[in-house]
Amino acid sequence: MRARRGLTLIELMVVLGVSVLLVLSVTFAYSAGVRFQEDVPVRDAEVQRIVRFEDDLRRIFEGAFLTTDTGDDTSYFMTLSSGGDLAVPDTLVFTTLGVPPTSAFTQSQDDFETLNSRFGPQGGLAEVSLSTIPVGDAPVDNALFLRVQRPPDGDPTQGGNESALLQGVASFTFEFFDGTDWVDEWDTLTGQRRLPAAVRVTFRLEGEDQDRTLTFRIPNSDVTPDNPIQQVIGQ
Repeated sequence: MRARRGLTLIELMVVLGVSVLLVLSVTFAYSAGVRFQEDVPVRDAEVQRIVRFEDDLRRIFEGAFLTTDTGDDTSYFMTLSSGGDLAVPDTLVFTTLGVPPTSAFTQSQDDFETLNSRFGPQGGLAEVSLSTIPVGDAPVDNALFLRVQRPPDGDPTQGGNESALLQGVASFTFEFFDGTDWVDEWDTLTGQRRLPAAVRVTFRLEGEDQDRTLTFRIPNSDVTPDNPIQQVIGQ
């Protein structure tokens, strides 16, 4: 009868090595699962932040409005440049019906006179400005700033309350569809008093290496491929 022998040193080392690999694999899988669970809320919050931003822009652009009075200089749609007349436009100012009352206003139990005194006029036509260059002192850097003034006062360069609509913006540009082409300037005070058919915004967030592009239709515009702007704005 053959005598039974024990495990050799090499066999023990092989078993030990396999055990170590199994332990490391389980540990790695567990760590990866924990990291994934920690990253999911962060990623979801970032997605929701961009979705809210897109919804806010869509509501504002879809409410873009010009009065029918050609002599009315308190409603407009125009690009401005913070660097002078020859610089590339970096600010878009227009009047819109798409800015709802603030949450503080809607949740307040005060009477109308108190609300009007505390918050100012709410609803109706508002002047909005979108720019990465703040008008006043900015509480944050690298953001797209939204300035809202109710009612419009005919001065598209100042007034109202300013806030950061989207933080962490590395770049932000506008384009407007004139029925034929996309142009980067618009001015209803010096050009035709018509809204663009659509607005296209291109932006990049800090830490990203690709641009994001959003396009918004302007329902109140009468510009179409069959009825385009006849002259290039600003020319």
